[in-house]
Amino acid sequence: MSEDPYLRMSSLEAAAGWVPGFVPVQPGLEEHVPIEDPLEAFEAVLLKALQFRTCFVEFSGGRDSSAVLAAACQVARREGLALPVPLTRVFPEAPTAREGDWPERVIRHLGLKEWIRLEIRDELDLLGPTAIEGIRQHGLLWPVTVHTKPMTFEQARGGALVSGEGGDEVFGRRRITPVTMLLAGIRPRSLGLKFSLAALSPKLIRKRYAESSVRKSVGSWLTPLAANAHTESVVADELGEPIVWAESVRALSRRRGWIMGKHNLSVRAKQHDVEYFHPLLDERFIEAFVRRRPILGYPNRTTAMQAIFGSLLPAEVLARSTKARFNSPYFHDYCRAFARDWSGEGVDPELVHVEELKRVWNGDLPHAQSLPLLHQAWLAVSGIASSLRATTPNGGLSVVRDPSLNP
Repeated sequence: MSEDPYLRMSSLEAAAGWVPGFVPVQPGLEEHVPIEDPLEAFEAVLLKALQFRTCFVEFSGGRDSSAVLAAACQVARREGLALPVPLTRVFPEAPTAREGDWPERVIRHLGLKEWIRLEIRDELDLLGPTAIEGIRQHGLLWPVTVHTKPMTFEQARGGALVSGEGGDEVFGRRRITPVTMLLAGIRPRSLGLKFSLAALSPKLIRKRYAESSVRKSVGSWLTPLAANAHTESVVADELGEPIVWAESVRALSRRRGWIMGKHNLSVRAKQHDVEYFHPLLDERFIEAFVRRRPILGYPNRTTAMQAIFGSLLPAEVLARSTKARFNSPYFHDYCRAFARDWSGEGVDPELVHVEELKRVWNGDLPHAQSLPLLHQAWLAVSGIASSLRATTPNGGLSVVRDPSLNP
């Protein structure tokens, strides 16, 4: 039997719907001459993608995918390469997944003529025909949405596909951000006041705040045993965030969830003859990004994006505060039928309250972190092993609590 090409979750991670922990510092990055300019480093990744027969960009019209598409257009025109092709999923039945007229405004600004729009109804259903084929062949994977990607991969067959994933994390709030905001004359809003105070407090106070915050987001279907173990892991990650902005952002690229997700998506893409690129998660881009303002960073997401991509897009695109939500298309009629008839088979009762999970699945819009259990339950009902690393809590990647992550 050939070696499993995927990185797998543990039973607890599947039950909690989250992959915590960090991996050791990866060797090799220091061997490359660092690129000082963040946009130049970003474009270096895109240049590789644009050299394929066709380069497709997953384009929703949001800030991140717009920045990726704009940078790819600039590189293509400068290097005399074929322009990237935006690939957009359109959701006529899901109002919350619509980006308004933002996609059209970006396409007009970039002067693009070719634009592929895929109309989505139930094609992304996590238990629809496309997903079921993937689950049956490859088992339970992180992220669960990887099994809905073949529709996109087939459009990009023989070429490159570029993602805009990672912007929320790379450009988002870090532990030092409250100080940076105050120095920039920006007062934290009331919702961020508790975070601001906790972020700068002694470790014991930070721990209490983190525990309180994490427990509010823990899935109600978890047993006390599972909830406590999950909370402990996530709190350890949060307590390990460095106060120095650059180190905090660098640590993002060593998150097991990121690494596992990028790896598994790339494996599935290659099965469709597609090379998958994630420029916002690229280590050399992150290194160039943090070198610009290593101590305090940026006061907010908009300022960070404008500093890098301000020459490529209108200011209002990078400053927009609205954001589409794409959860509902993944839990469509196939999932609802399974949830309605599910008898409780396939989940570990030491980790999961079956009746509560069933209640969550039959609600208006189930919690996203409950969805790995959906695949686990379907596999059990179908008599197929879920391929979890039940005896390896690290899911195939070693967890690190190294000194560089201590506050």
